[in-house]
Amino acid sequence: MASSNLPGRPARLSGDHRWRPWDGGTWQDTSIRFETPGLPEAGIFEETRSIGGVATRVRFSPGTGPTLVLLPGSMLDSSLLTWKHTLEGLPADVRCIVPDLPGYGRSAFPTGADCSTGYYARWLAQLADAYQLGTFALGGSSMSAAVALTYALDYPEQLTHLILAGAYGMAPRLPLHPLVRGLAHVPNVGALTRTLLTRVPLTLRLGLHASTVSLDVSDEMVDDAAVGLAMPRALDAFARWLRLEMQSDRISSYLAPRLPELAVPTLVIHGSRDPLIPASAAERGAAAILDGRLLLIDGAGHLAPRERPDLVSEALHSFLGYDLGG
Repeated sequence: MASSNLPGRPARLSGDHRWRPWDGGTWQDTSIRFETPGLPEAGIFEETRSIGGVATRVRFSPGTGPTLVLLPGSMLDSSLLTWKHTLEGLPADVRCIVPDLPGYGRSAFPTGADCSTGYYARWLAQLADAYQLGTFALGGSSMSAAVALTYALDYPEQLTHLILAGAYGMAPRLPLHPLVRGLAHVPNVGALTRTLLTRVPLTLRLGLHASTVSLDVSDEMVDDAAVGLAMPRALDAFARWLRLEMQSDRISSYLAPRLPELAVPTLVIHGSRDPLIPASAAERGAAAILDGRLLLIDGAGHLAPRERPDLVSEALHSFLGYDLGG
């Protein structure tokens, strides 16, 4: 496949990886151990690495071209859910890293952390150091779009491009804000929600239907969303983050007023029927960014990259300048 560097940027090297043969469940090189229950998808690998003192599960493609980091959102999102098909559809030379955030998916709970948006932005800086990323493109979905936006405002020199999908932080309040705020302060709400989702599996499917209003939820998607439920303290990080966010009259990470400060080319991806973040907030947000662009997907809900991976991948490849030829 032809070279696919980001415009005006040198190729990012992924390190001196010398892959050893598959030995029945473990892929490894000179420095990393991969615990994979069989042959991985073509060009996609997994590892667990300590980032900021947290055992972090990461899916990645070890390309030697431009680097892209994609952050999953909150609650049950992970490297297997929102960005799953985006990762699978990238050109072979792209180095893509999709971590499960601390306390989500198959990553450990970050003991002692407040699990705030700021914490995750600082943790992302530690991930960038651990992987020696240099400059890279960054994408975030839902809650992690606010993390990505915070990182872009704090470390603009590190980023070539920014992708914000279903971006939390664009609107000052959530729909049914007083109700969500009340639920966020219920004692042990994370454990209670975990118990409900595991004992009444239909609730998980119904929750995905509510978020992805345009999608018939498949068994595969339900299985992908359920992965994190098996982890100790699943949903506790989300509950802690939500308590910090739900102020009396607005969310803590309301970042729309700072959008004119962005110095990074930004693609805003949003579903026209997103039930959590109004499409009008995304439209205003994209217009406020100096080099902002909007992909509004008609009929899509809150997880647009999973609902319409074809449209999202096409727009993302064009925005990042990836070469899809030969």
